[in-house]
Amino acid sequence: MMSFKIAFLNIKRSLRDYAIYFFTLILGIAIFYAFNSIETQSAFLGISSTTKEVLRLIVEILSIVSIFVAIILGLLIVYANQFLMKRRNREFAIYMTLGMDKWQISKLLVTETVFIGIISLGAGLLIGLGLSQLMSAFTASLFQADMTKYHFIISGKAIIKTIIYFGIIYVAVVILNGFIISNVTLIKLLHSDKKGEKQTPKNPAVSAVIFIIGAAVLAFAYYRITGDATKLTFADIVGAIIMGSVSTLMIFYSISGFLLRILLLLKNRFYRNINAFTFRQISSRINTMVVSMTLICLMLFVTICTLSASFAIRDTFNRDFDRYCRADMQVIYRSSDGVNKKIEDIYAEKDADLQNLLSDKTDFYIYEDEGVTYSCLLNGVVEATNMNNNAPLWMMKESDYCRLMALYGLPVTRVSEGKYLIIANLVTDYFNQAMENRNEINVDGQTLLPQQTTCIDTPIQLATQADEGGTLVVKDKVLDKARKVAEVFTGNYKADNSTDRHNIENKLRAAQEKIKADNANDNYRGLMLNTRIDIGEASIGISALFTFLGLYIGIVFLLACGALLALKGLSDNVDSIPRYQILRKIGVEERDINRSLFIQTGTFFLLPLLLALVHSIFGIRFAENFTQFAGIRNLTSSYGITAIMVLVIYGGYFAITYFTGKEVIK
Repeated sequence: MMSFKIAFLNIKRSLRDYAIYFFTLILGIAIFYAFNSIETQSAFLGISSTTKEVLRLIVEILSIVSIFVAIILGLLIVYANQFLMKRRNREFAIYMTLGMDKWQISKLLVTETVFIGIISLGAGLLIGLGLSQLMSAFTASLFQADMTKYHFIISGKAIIKTIIYFGIIYVAVVILNGFIISNVTLIKLLHSDKKGEKQTPKNPAVSAVIFIIGAAVLAFAYYRITGDATKLTFADIVGAIIMGSVSTLMIFYSISGFLLRILLLLKNRFYRNINAFTFRQISSRINTMVVSMTLICLMLFVTICTLSASFAIRDTFNRDFDRYCRADMQVIYRSSDGVNKKIEDIYAEKDADLQNLLSDKTDFYIYEDEGVTYSCLLNGVVEATNMNNNAPLWMMKESDYCRLMALYGLPVTRVSEGKYLIIANLVTDYFNQAMENRNEINVDGQTLLPQQTTCIDTPIQLATQADEGGTLVVKDKVLDKARKVAEVFTGNYKADNSTDRHNIENKLRAAQEKIKADNANDNYRGLMLNTRIDIGEASIGISALFTFLGLYIGIVFLLACGALLALKGLSDNVDSIPRYQILRKIGVEERDINRSLFIQTGTFFLLPLLLALVHSIFGIRFAENFTQFAGIRNLTSSYGITAIMVLVIYGGYFAITYFTGKEVIK
C-alpha cells in the first residue's frame, strides 16, 4: 500500500518531467489504434466487393507495418524512460539512505510503470477513438464511399492489439528498470549529477575544412541524382545515399567547431546581453549530439519525402482519372499472328451483344512497321536508354484518331500530307526533342516528317494516369499495307443510373470469363477488357495504400524525431541548472534567461529540420525523375499539408521542450 501511495505521489509531483513521456505515449497509442481500426471503421461504408478486397489488403499491409511501428515506439519509450531514470538518481539515493533496498525500489518503479501504462493507455485510446472517426471520414473520401450509414464504432480488435503491443513495451521497461536498479550503488547515485558528457574541443580551422568538404560532397550527391534518370544505375543511387549521409554527419560534426569562432568575430552581437552564454550552450549541445542529429535529420528527410509523395500520388490519381479514363469500357485484342476476328463477334458468341449494351462506340486497329522503332525515331536524342531500342512504335490512322477523340469529347489535331503526330504523355522530353530535330520516319517507303514540335497529350487507352508511351498518327493511306497488331474497341454504356451500369458491367465480365474458359488453345489470350469502374477502384486502392502508409510511417517518424530532440534538450537543461543559477546570482533577469533558452531550443530543433528540407528538395526532384515514367508529377504539390503536419507534431515537441525546460531551470 505504501509503494502504491508513493508511486502515485511521485507521478503527480513529477508531472512536468513526464510531459514529453506522456505526450509520446498518448500520441503513439492514439495513432496506433486509429490505423489498426481502419477495417472496423470501414465496415459501414457503402463500397463494392472489389473495393472491400483492396481495403482488406491495405489492412493486412498496415498490420505488418504496425510491427515496425511498435518497435520504433518501443525503443522511443525505453529511451524516454532512461531520461526519467537519470533525472531521479538523487531520489533513489535518498530512498536507499532511508533504508529501502533495491527490491523495494524496483517494486516502486513497477507500480509507477503500471500507473503510467493505465493512464497513457486510457488517454491514448480515448484520443484514438476520436481520431479513428476522422480516419473513417478520410477513408470514405479516399474510396468515394457512401457515409449515409455512418455511426460511432469502437474496434475491440484494435483495442486488444494496442493493449498487447504496448503491454509488451511496458514489460520491457519494467525489466530494464529492474536491471538498472540492481546495478547501481549509493555512491554512484549521489555523484551522478557530477558526471557530464565528455566534450572534445575542436580546432576551428579543421572544422571549417571538414564543413567545406562535407558541403562539396553533398552538392556532388545532389548533382548526381538530379541528372538524367535513365542514366542512373543502382550503384549510382546507393553511392549518392552514402555520400549524402556521410556529408550530413560531417556538417553536424564541424558546425559546432567553427560556428562559435565565427560568432566571436561578431563582437557587437556576441557580447550583447547573454548571447555569449547562449551561443556556447548551442555549440555544446550540437557537439554532444552529432550522430543523433544526423540520424534525426535523415529521418526528417524520409518523413518529408514520404508524406509529400504519398499525398502527391493520391492527388495525381484523383486528378488524372477523369482526364485519362474517358469512356466506360475498352477491349484491346492483341495478337502476334495478326487480328483475324472482330471484337464484337467474339463477344456476341458469348451472349454479349455490344451493339445493344453501348450507347456510342468506336473501334480501330493499331499498326506496326519494322522500320518504325523507338531507336529510329529517337536517333541522336538519347543513348543507351530503355527508350532507345528496336521495339516497334504503335501507329494509327488519322480517321480512327478523330473518331476516338470525338467519343472522348476531346479536340482533334489534323495530320498534313507527309507528316506525323505523336500521342504521348510519358517521357515526352525525348519525343519533343526528336521532333525539334526534324527526325524523319519511313513507313513502307514513305518518308514522313514531324508536323509539330510537341506531343499531343490525349489518351488512347483507358487509364488512371498518364501512360501513353508514344503512338504515331499518320494519314490513312500511309498504313494501307501495314500490319495490324491490335484492335481497340471503346464505348459508353447504354445506362441512366449506377444499377444499369453495373448490370452491363457484369454481362461484359461474364462474357470475358467465358472467352477465357472456352479458349484453352489461347486464341484470345491477348484479349483484355478494361472498364472505368475497375480502373477507378484499382486507382483508389493504390492511392489509398500510399496515403495510409505515408501517413502512418511519417507521423511515427515525426514522433521519434521530436521526442529524441526533446528528451536530449531537457537532459541538457538539467545538466545546465548550475549555470542558470550563476546567471541569476549575477543579476541576469528571468526574461533574458527565458529568451536564451528559447533560442537554444529553437536552434536545436531547427538545424536538423533545415538541412532535412534541403535534402528533401533534391530528394523529391530525384523521385520526380523516376515517377514521371509512371505518370506521377508535381510531388512538391503536397508540401503544404506536410508542412502543417510537421508544424503540429514537431512544433508541439518544441513547445513542450521549451515550456518544460523553463520549469526545469528554475
